[in-house]
Amino acid sequence: MFVLLKPEMRRCMESFDSYLAEAGFKINSRHPIFNWETTAREIYAPQLLDPKFASEFNVYLWMTGNFFGNTAMAYQLRREGDLNENLEELMKTKSNFRLDISKKLDDPINFMVNLDKLSVHQPAKIGKQGTINIGSSPLQEGYFEGRWDNFFFKYIHTSDNYSAYEREKKILKVRGIYDNLIKEEQWEQMKKTGTLIPLKMEESYING
Repeated sequence: MFVLLKPEMRRCMESFDSYLAEAGFKINSRHPIFNWETTAREIYAPQLLDPKFASEFNVYLWMTGNFFGNTAMAYQLRREGDLNENLEELMKTKSNFRLDISKKLDDPINFMVNLDKLSVHQPAKIGKQGTINIGSSPLQEGYFEGRWDNFFFKYIHTSDNYSAYEREKKILKVRGIYDNLIKEEQWEQMKKTGTLIPLKMEESYING
């Protein structure tokens, strides 16, 4: 099995490991994803057929790219038991982590984006047109008018079901995600520096 750590995990990159352990998952290996946007577009290709999802997804990629960069990470996991049951348990683990980490990191802030000012492709006109106010007063005259929507970070990707798992597993293999292995000493360095890729890739072990 696998789980993907999205770019926003840079803020809490080691926090998910304890959730996996508590749910009975073992981490076999960690692998850098050098181009999250390209990988993500393949992973979410079926959902991107929906114009509303595509619009929200394109804004999400813009946000994460600007705030956290375009790198991510894949974990390869193992757990005793039936694959379908394990996928369901992994989904629950992801949901619990998202809830906890959102309360810890994101509760004090709300990401409101003026979609009219973004150049990203928006096949559906999402959001609400208007002025952001506190009570009946605009936050600042002339600066908060536009088409607004709020966004939150999701941190982790897991497969929704067996069919999605098989399709996404193939994508990761074809893209060579598992070819680069993050060694333990590199992982320790990554946690200290807050980066989702090893700092010295020439020292990485290349899987045969």
